Amino acid sequence: MPPDPRTSPDGSPRVLAGPLSTTGFKGDSPTLNPYLRSDDFPANSIHHYLKYLMYAGQEERQKALTELILSYQTNPTARELLREIVETALDLNQVEIAALYAHIARQIAPQDAESLWLEAQILEAKNQHREALSKLIEAYKLDSQNPDILLSLAALYARTDDRKKALETLNTYLKIWPGNTDLLKIKGYYQMEQNDHGAIETFQQAYQQDTDDPEILEGLLGAVKRMGTQQELKTILKDASDQDAPNNRLKLKICALMGEQQEKQNCLQEALNSDPTSREALGLLLETLEEQGAWEEALWTLREYPAVTEKEPVFALKESFYLLQSGNLPEAVVILEQAQARFAGNDDIGYFLALGYQDLNEPLKARNKLEEIYQKKPAWKEASYNYALLCGDLGDRVKMEEILQALWRSYPDDPVVANALGYTWAERGKNLDQALGLIEKAVATDPKNPSYQDSWAWALFKMGRTAQALEILGKTAQETRDPEILMHLSQAQDKEGKKEEAWVSYLLAKFSLTNPKKKNARLAAQLSHLEKSLDRNAKPSAGEILGEQFARADQGLSGAFRCQWNLKGQKPLRVRLSFESASEKEAFRVFYWPPGAFLPLKREEIEQNFPQSSGVLTEFESAMEDFFAQRAWFANGAVKHGQAPQLKWKVGNDYSVRARGPKLLLKFFEFYSDHALQSGQGAAGGLVPRQINLESGAVSATCESLGYAKE
Repeated sequence: MPPDPRTSPDGSPRVLAGPLSTTGFKGDSPTLNPYLRSDDFPANSIHHYLKYLMYAGQEERQKALTELILSYQTNPTARELLREIVETALDLNQVEIAALYAHIARQIAPQDAESLWLEAQILEAKNQHREALSKLIEAYKLDSQNPDILLSLAALYARTDDRKKALETLNTYLKIWPGNTDLLKIKGYYQMEQNDHGAIETFQQAYQQDTDDPEILEGLLGAVKRMGTQQELKTILKDASDQDAPNNRLKLKICALMGEQQEKQNCLQEALNSDPTSREALGLLLETLEEQGAWEEALWTLREYPAVTEKEPVFALKESFYLLQSGNLPEAVVILEQAQARFAGNDDIGYFLALGYQDLNEPLKARNKLEEIYQKKPAWKEASYNYALLCGDLGDRVKMEEILQALWRSYPDDPVVANALGYTWAERGKNLDQALGLIEKAVATDPKNPSYQDSWAWALFKMGRTAQALEILGKTAQETRDPEILMHLSQAQDKEGKKEEAWVSYLLAKFSLTNPKKKNARLAAQLSHLEKSLDRNAKPSAGEILGEQFARADQGLSGAFRCQWNLKGQKPLRVRLSFESASEKEAFRVFYWPPGAFLPLKREEIEQNFPQSSGVLTEFESAMEDFFAQRAWFANGAVKHGQAPQLKWKVGNDYSVRARGPKLLLKFFEFYSDHALQSGQGAAGGLVPRQINLESGAVSATCESLGYAKE
């Protein structure tokens, strides 16, 4: 938006010189406006007017208005005071008082241009733009060179989206006062809005008049960026910089225009070298390094300028963030602890320190810190929300509910807060109808949010509407594999009599918690309690856990397979295979997931949860040998090299299975050791299904071949 012509660049009311303006004081000592020394101006009126000036200078605007009104009331012939009363009252949004004194001015001089202008100000304050415009046009006819009328006309035309007339009015004004930089700025902004290339010339004209006005320079840069060329922009900045070589701010603007990151970085470093105390230069340089993900270099750069960084807490936060990004959480927390000692009472540092304690698994320290912040700033949503959740994790559900209720009163439309409070009530079995309403409100804002879906299902479950809860949880668990959602799914399945499915969901939830990022003492305790409540007779044996299918067509081989193995006629155990060329020193990989989820499993976990795992592995190994022995492409390739297709298997402690052959290396390995798995779906050529049947003892497999083409 262009600046309001009635305000100064800092947003304060623009005061145009008048017979009784606040320019009555000049310089360091008070010098009365010549009019105030008039014999016709009563002493008591001057007394009130001086008090008005004093209060205005002290920013006590209400007192200033009172004294101004008293000054007029003690000298009602001083028409000049009416304008100041109207302007001051409007500045305080006291429209009725302004209207009263504008009406007095109009009664005194009904055909005076300034009284019409004052009346227009009142109408505009009441949003009666059409009526205000009519008054201004009438005033303009009486005094076509009045700067206040011209400015107000231009502003009103702009507000009513008549930029053409606004520009015409400004041009009229500029013909009378061609060097007025305020008007040139306004004109330039209006031209920019209309994509008028003349905006560049307008701002250049203003810049020639005043090279120190940052608004003019910003406008000029904005106009050239939008309608000029990059070279024009650099030329303008270079010329400006040459005229004012010590101006580091201009240097930084030049740096910001650099296209290449390294070029920009070098430019900013040069600006910082010329002024090592420049906070702006250091901040921009750090931002450039952050964009590149150069965390260690950013950390080194920040520490090179302690004269800047040690003065402001924001740099301590940046330093801890860089350490965190570099994998050094403990030192990041130490930096925040030291910063808190230097900047006592800084709640931003305290908040991030609490988060650091949480990441270090020191929940009590985190709680104490968040409690300190909550006592001072209970309306700080993020901090209070985290405090509430931490109280819940530590078992203090009453405190959690108390905080969330207070947050909800402050932020009744926030879906995150509504969901958290609703879930807390549902978990405690209270206010269930209200809890459901809050959660459904959150769901409406983001229907795909798994947390909202879980809360919704849990509230329904607590209300006895298990079938509905089960439908929501089943879909959400399939999409997220979140341990808490899986735990809720298991409870709902168990209540509906789906005992085996309840065990499967429980096991998946339990395996999810083996991920260090998902460790949660509260959930672990709840899962332990859940296990005791499930039907032991329905606990599945190895090979009965269902998985999900996916395949990856790896470079170097023309095919990939995905198989579903059936052990002794029981439910299928799915195995994923992905092939690569061993001749190119690439692995030939087989992925085998006993629980059917993307989870890392240690041997002790398998033995604990799948007592028949040894037998399953034996059958699986035998089936794999038979499978590859029967594959013509493998056998023929082996015979050509004079070698029989023999495979040797070994089960390792990390639950890896390796098989070696002439050109073959098979591996089982944990999911988290290979993050690059991608679905073969969408590869050029698409999927080419083909059924391959394999019968071997008690094990059968149906495999699907996926056509392969390099992406």
